[in-house]
Amino acid sequence: MRKIFAAAVREYRTTALTPAFLIGAVILPVAIWGIIAAVAGLGLLTGEKAVMEGRIAILDESEDQLFFKALTAHFDPEAQRARDEKRREQIQELMDQSPMSSMMSEEEKQRAMRMAAPLLGLERIGEIVFEPLESEEQFNAARDRLGAGELRALIRVGESTLILPELTEAEQQEVIIDDDPLLQQAAASRQGPMQSKPTFRFAHAEDLDSDHVRALRSAVAQIAQNERFRRAGMDVAMVRAIDRSQPEPQTTVVTSRGEERESRAEFQRMMPFIFMMLLFTAAVTGGQYLLMGTLEEKGSRVMEVLLSAISPMQLLIAKLVGQGLVGLTILVMYTGLGLLLADRFNLLQLIPMAQVGWMVIYFLIAYAFLGAMMVAVGAAVTEIREAQALYAPITFSMILPFVLMFPIIENPASIWARIFSYFPPTTPFVMVMRLSQPAYPVPLWEILATIVVGFAGVVLVTIAAAKIFRVGVLMYGKPPSMLTLLKWLREA
Repeated sequence: MRKIFAAAVREYRTTALTPAFLIGAVILPVAIWGIIAAVAGLGLLTGEKAVMEGRIAILDESEDQLFFKALTAHFDPEAQRARDEKRREQIQELMDQSPMSSMMSEEEKQRAMRMAAPLLGLERIGEIVFEPLESEEQFNAARDRLGAGELRALIRVGESTLILPELTEAEQQEVIIDDDPLLQQAAASRQGPMQSKPTFRFAHAEDLDSDHVRALRSAVAQIAQNERFRRAGMDVAMVRAIDRSQPEPQTTVVTSRGEERESRAEFQRMMPFIFMMLLFTAAVTGGQYLLMGTLEEKGSRVMEVLLSAISPMQLLIAKLVGQGLVGLTILVMYTGLGLLLADRFNLLQLIPMAQVGWMVIYFLIAYAFLGAMMVAVGAAVTEIREAQALYAPITFSMILPFVLMFPIIENPASIWARIFSYFPPTTPFVMVMRLSQPAYPVPLWEILATIVVGFAGVVLVTIAAAKIFRVGVLMYGKPPSMLTLLKWLREA
């Protein structure tokens, strides 16, 4: 045991005390946290983009130059300032009504407002001049001016932009209640007999900011919609008011202890992916260190010196323990970084902290399973390119969790999720994804059963790896094939 401990400490120090590891596993997470804290504290996210200004040509073929007049009025500086002020008041009202408002100081609220301003397009519209075009010839000539930088954008609109849909009698009586965007789009496209879809031409300079492109296109579309509502006999102001005031659910979560808190379903949906990636990164990184370290020691003949003082089995166990501590260090550092970020953005209460302990156990299973295979491959060959031929089982074990990820996230209680929970190569990854979803609690007996199955798989893989390690660690020359490895397993 003393020899194993000494060899494991050596293995850990050989990897963990190198500059590359310290930078990637320690300095980088600390630096990320420091940068985020500095950016938030100094308000660096409030940097404003350039304002939209310049000349925009428009060929308006609609009745009474509807679009030209409306766009000129919409982008008038005074009108823009009035809209900005109104939006600021709305944002401030939303912030005051937010459950997080009571946790924020006045200074933090002002900082949040400064951060929201550029993100919402406030104060980004400058002096814009709309130039009317009279004919298609002028429109074609304006394209050259657009390419030369004289114009910022070119618009062509007309009566074709204001076409109203023709609904059948059945569609007039149909009430669609569906929150699926694809189904909504399909329903919206059903316009009775085939007809032209409302459209307009929009071209812009290559260097026009994407936010400015979106603002111009949205303005034209909004004007067209307002006119279409008016022609359909609808009160435009009421339609817009109803659209703006859609019922907002005040969603909360009541915990098993009777505590009520804000619901963050979108963030919780990401939790299985975050947990799985943390586990995968730490396990694979530790296994890769095992593979590269074994190759390096074998190639430099250091392995022969080590085996003069310790048995192959003891050395194998020491390597697994030492590099396992390396992977655990990575897991702790990046998990700590994630918890700090969650606390910074008031999301810490949404993380299933009770499952973090189980994640450590499943990390040990994932790491030991992959690490045993990698150290066996490293012992069997002398160069990294030779390892590729024997890498198929390892590749399979690393790809399978990603293949299963989305089906399991969508339905963690399905029969397939349960089956792969008891398949040792996927057990740890599937289980952390299932455990990170509070809506589908995993029974304690199933957690314990999968841990037993996972460690049983580790024992079998480690025994096989030990046989290959004992035979191949001092062998040089032609690398073995998969059939040769199977022969070693039978004969060792």
